[in-house]
Amino acid sequence: MNTFTANTNNLIYLYRMIIMICLISPKLIMAMNPVITDYPVEGHWPYGPSMASETWSDGNGTDILFYGEGTVLRIAKAGGSSGLVVYDEVRTNYPVHSIDVLENGSLVAISDDTKWVTLVNPQTSPPLIVGRYEVEDGRKPSGLAFVDENLLVVAVQPAGLWALDISNPASITLAGNYVEPGTDFVFDVEVLGDFAFLADDNEGVSAINISDPTNLFLSNRFAAATRASHISIYENKAYVSRGSQGLTILELDVTQNPVAITDLGTVDDIHMPAGFGSFRRTEKASNGLLVVSDSTQGNGVVLMDATDPAIPTVYGGTSAPNSGLAVLGNYAYSSRPSWYNSHGIYVYDLNATSGGGHIAPVEVDYLPLITESVNIDVGNDIITLATSQSGIVMIDSSNPSSPITGSWINNLGNSTVAAAVKVNNTVAVANYGSSLKLVDVTDIVNPNILPELDFGNGHIVQFVEKAGTDAAVVATGSQGVKWVNLSDPLSPVVLGTWVESSNRSINRLIVNQDMVIAFSNATAWIIDFSNKISPQELDTFSYSRPILDGDVDGNILYLANDIDGLRILDISVPTNATELATFSTNPTYANGVSVKNNIAYIAADTFYGMLLVDVSTPASPQYLSTIETPGNAKKVEATDDLLVLADYDSGLRIWSKSTDFMFENGFE
Repeated sequence: MNTFTANTNNLIYLYRMIIMICLISPKLIMAMNPVITDYPVEGHWPYGPSMASETWSDGNGTDILFYGEGTVLRIAKAGGSSGLVVYDEVRTNYPVHSIDVLENGSLVAISDDTKWVTLVNPQTSPPLIVGRYEVEDGRKPSGLAFVDENLLVVAVQPAGLWALDISNPASITLAGNYVEPGTDFVFDVEVLGDFAFLADDNEGVSAINISDPTNLFLSNRFAAATRASHISIYENKAYVSRGSQGLTILELDVTQNPVAITDLGTVDDIHMPAGFGSFRRTEKASNGLLVVSDSTQGNGVVLMDATDPAIPTVYGGTSAPNSGLAVLGNYAYSSRPSWYNSHGIYVYDLNATSGGGHIAPVEVDYLPLITESVNIDVGNDIITLATSQSGIVMIDSSNPSSPITGSWINNLGNSTVAAAVKVNNTVAVANYGSSLKLVDVTDIVNPNILPELDFGNGHIVQFVEKAGTDAAVVATGSQGVKWVNLSDPLSPVVLGTWVESSNRSINRLIVNQDMVIAFSNATAWIIDFSNKISPQELDTFSYSRPILDGDVDGNILYLANDIDGLRILDISVPTNATELATFSTNPTYANGVSVKNNIAYIAADTFYGMLLVDVSTPASPQYLSTIETPGNAKKVEATDDLLVLADYDSGLRIWSKSTDFMFENGFE
């Protein structure tokens, strides 16, 4: 490397670090303040989308699938066509982003893509967390791989490679690291011999000599494989998934010094069933064929023979986009992106034939999974959770330190659930159809689907909110707002309707007694529904950013206004709403807000988690503290007894005034 290139790389690296410090330091400073809350007891309902999976076999008939579901590591018997059977789990408290399994099956390593590496012993019942390591200074652990029972290597962003001494799992230490300007956007790592091979977005594939963990150094690099996001190694070949840049195959000779890396060719995305693609992960089946996870609609899980990468034989794909992939024998275990309908673990037979030749993977089993937590309704001991692509979940919070699933209702047709509220013993569900879905949860363990309230063509039920004890208010897109009496859920009655004069689509609302504040993207209307037959529009106002949530406390309206943060308005004269103050959440989003006892709880996305703001003087909001959450904070509800946060990636965080407390394990 010449002096000019080295200096340029150093400047680029310094620039990136300055940007990261500027972004991270506010969070670090805020997190040092004491958390101030009226809810001292914490609990966690930890289920969410699956972001990682890995297989393991003892070679004697015991085949295991490890997969993440939110902040839970699930363990299932992988029987191929005989089906998946989940038999154990462990709550990790942090999202399961990447998984690797020690060759003898005695340890599972997990990274959360935020700061933690966790070691789990899966052979106890229940499985036990035996160690944790915190990657500090804002760096994120991504892919990881066991070298042996004493050493684990981790791809760390924006830095390089960390070698962790795990000989004593209860006290994991950093044996050494490799940091080089430019080698910082690393997503994955795999080990062959004395070398760790890093998949790097900018630098391609870097071979790091790890024979002495205290002295890691670069042995060789294949820089042409830019956009590398995943690497798998079988025998002496590396399969590098590079998104839209295709699949690059490398031959590795680790007996040479430096290690020899030979380019065998690249499978271009034009060969995929859809004619284009985004290669996320590549594994090899026992029959010698390659299995590619593709996040593009029309490809999915693709089976191919890439003996000649320039002219691969592609047997077909599974059409629906795919994110996670693990292969064991001739079966693939895959998960679709959490935003896609029918999210779950799909099992595919990779050895199916027709007319004597291979065909596209054939689905032989399906295990549904819970996806993102997007909205919540809190009442008494039951929390109603809307989970985007997988229906609604009724959660029993009578013991708030250990909430449990009362029922999971995922057979509501169109699965894109925006909101659900419990009115007496009826749950009303908004899921972007023309009807309000209704479910009888008198017995939450055995819910009963009721006839839906069909509003007819042109209505799109986008949101629903509770109104008193017997009613729900429904946002029906361009058909406006409907006040529905649900005292008899078998005969629901629409008491009143308000439609915006230009038929703008109402996609969210909040209710305060007979007042409804309805939102259409960045515009809000205040509507008086005291006369249900003839509701009256009182005021309207607009902002430059979408209004994502709101709450009313007395005569004060609080709005979660996207990147513009929290807006505070005086609505004591509802025909003339007046803004009093704003509270910036920059550089992150204000997704949700709830106010209780002069504290505004703000669900503030991935950067801050939840912010606590003193609003005892609404015109002068004051920051109190930050509660960091493991994923994306989307919605928050504060009641007299509970504070509940919906985390997009990792279920619910629950705080309570209860004096009961229960530790799950020794790593809280």
